[in-house]
Amino acid sequence: FPTLEKASLSVRTAANISDQSSIYYRLCDYLQRKLNITVRVLPQSIMEELFSRNDPHRSRILISEALDLSERTFQVCTQIALIQFEDKIDQIISNSDLKEKEEKYLLKITLANYFGMSLIMPYEEFKASADELRHELVILSARFSTNVDYVCQRLTTLNKRTNNGIPFFYFKFDEAGKIHNRLLSKDVKFPYNPGANSDWSVHQVFKNPGSTFVQMSELGDGKKYINISKTVKRPLNSINENSPLFSIILGCEVRYMENIVYADTLLQNKVQKISKIELGCRICGMNICEHKDENQNKSMNFDPNIRYSGLFEFSS
Repeated sequence: FPTLEKASLSVRTAANISDQSSIYYRLCDYLQRKLNITVRVLPQSIMEELFSRNDPHRSRILISEALDLSERTFQVCTQIALIQFEDKIDQIISNSDLKEKEEKYLLKITLANYFGMSLIMPYEEFKASADELRHELVILSARFSTNVDYVCQRLTTLNKRTNNGIPFFYFKFDEAGKIHNRLLSKDVKFPYNPGANSDWSVHQVFKNPGSTFVQMSELGDGKKYINISKTVKRPLNSINENSPLFSIILGCEVRYMENIVYADTLLQNKVQKISKIELGCRICGMNICEHKDENQNKSMNFDPNIRYSGLFEFSS
């Protein structure tokens, strides 16, 4: 989305962001100077499960204290997208073929997230760093003062014709195997609902939280991929030891392995264990199943001013 990439660069210039470590404070200052909007961090007892809220009547953006600095930065970035560049986002939506209200809302939030990631990780600089580091996710996240999850998502968006990146796919699962997020580079041909094969790295990694699991997988058509999986915690900090744990997977075809630092060990091994990927629960025809997603037939609540852990909330 070139218009959003250009818009995010204009904000970086206006906010005088030269040091990634100060990006949050620069953006807060930018909001105050340019838009007369104050960013306030409120106690979790007030925000509860909310990540952020735009309060246009009082010209405030409210952020939960339970978010770490990288998450606060991302919330501020997405709010800038929805406040200052809503017209550009709406134009992209109007040019799409989407008809349903729910689809348009999801695209709007997705585009706001896209803007947020491009503001934190500007295209050319991020692409150069990814190539230099051979996609070492932890160092990339440190260099751009963000987290591994957002780095993985940003890597799927490097589709510029004159400087395109590796075509990656990205999924985010919970421990029950339900998909919470998915992103595919435009040239990736990958199942929209891959199955919950227990041997697949994105599920195996739950056995050893905090580790990085690297694996080769194969689709039914014989195409092989390299997968990098990690566990990530719920963004809201909590003393609850049972707070949700998620796993993320970043993958690409094996022909790009030499450009992935995590593949070095696999390249040295002559014998590879390959995980088979099948179709997933969402398109299974069984209606009588104890694992059936209970939210499948619920309607979604929409409010772009309020951000939870996901793109939307289900009605009760």
